[in-house]
Amino acid sequence: MGVLKRFDDFVSNLKETDRICIFFDPDPDGISAAVIANKAIERLRGRKADMVMYQEHGDLEIKEENIAKLKSNGINKIFIMDLAVDQYPEKVREVSEFAEICILDHHKVYNDLNSERIVHLKPQMFDSEEPSSYITAKMSYDLFMKHVDISDMDWLAAVGILGDAAWRRWKDFVGEVCKRYGIDFNKLLESKIGNVMRLIASAPEFGFGVIAECFDVVSNAKSFEDVERSSLVKYRDIIGNEMYRFMKEFKRNAETHDDVIFFFMRSKYSVGSTLSTRMSFKQPDKTVIVIQDAGEDFYRVSLRRQDFKVKVNDLVSEATKDLENASGGGHVPAAGGRIMKRDLERFKSNILRILGKA
Repeated sequence: MGVLKRFDDFVSNLKETDRICIFFDPDPDGISAAVIANKAIERLRGRKADMVMYQEHGDLEIKEENIAKLKSNGINKIFIMDLAVDQYPEKVREVSEFAEICILDHHKVYNDLNSERIVHLKPQMFDSEEPSSYITAKMSYDLFMKHVDISDMDWLAAVGILGDAAWRRWKDFVGEVCKRYGIDFNKLLESKIGNVMRLIASAPEFGFGVIAECFDVVSNAKSFEDVERSSLVKYRDIIGNEMYRFMKEFKRNAETHDDVIFFFMRSKYSVGSTLSTRMSFKQPDKTVIVIQDAGEDFYRVSLRRQDFKVKVNDLVSEATKDLENASGGGHVPAAGGRIMKRDLERFKSNILRILGKA
């Protein structure tokens, strides 16, 4: 049986009595995908998911305390959105012992988890184009649309598409959204789509405790304007000022090795990922690596390369594989991970060695 048919069967068998959890990555794509799924579930069975769950962005191994929460809440069906949990298959299989799982994700395939209790969908399993561009929000929108009318959520799918820089792949779809809502396709980043994407992105960047508020705001929104008028504005303004400061520092203090750029930063806000994205679009032929000290026991690393000449997901995986308590992964043009603070120089040396710059 194909994975798409298995998804259809999973959704068709949802019951009002099921205890459903949506577990998502707190970034614009993951949040958009989760809200779309939650709307579809509500329309299919008469009420939303019983529980939503998330961890720090990039934290892929399902934590023991969250497994305990799933059990204590009697969860028996779980949708996992935009998380490459297949990097830690033993945790997923542990959860599947008490709950059926459906995973929608567009990262690299690390392990195929499809089984009697797990439906595991990645674009590589059913789509021939570049898999990372079939972002989770669009996948969630497309797959659930076969079961229930969620066409009024097209604007949120477009937000997810922009959040993961996949608008080239989905030019026709985003173009139709722009036409419907009176938006200039040629000015996406300055449009309502871009503004809402930044509002959603800034909430988890501000702090983990704001994610629930962000999810509620987006869940209750019926349009771009509802999000633009929401409480998320204050977080966007704070994060925007922080981003402006570090963009200036990047230009002054970045460490360059041919086409590899390292930048070290300290901030209590999780802005390293967005900073690396912005600076890489300014220099698409460079491998941009932002290393952030957020006051934790480890450094967060964000890697970008917009001309696709370096697969940064493979690069970070290789550079961290011999480092203790380190991890990394993501997409060809955008990836992230973490390293112990003591391993900073080893990590940088590994990067330069792998790329032949040492």
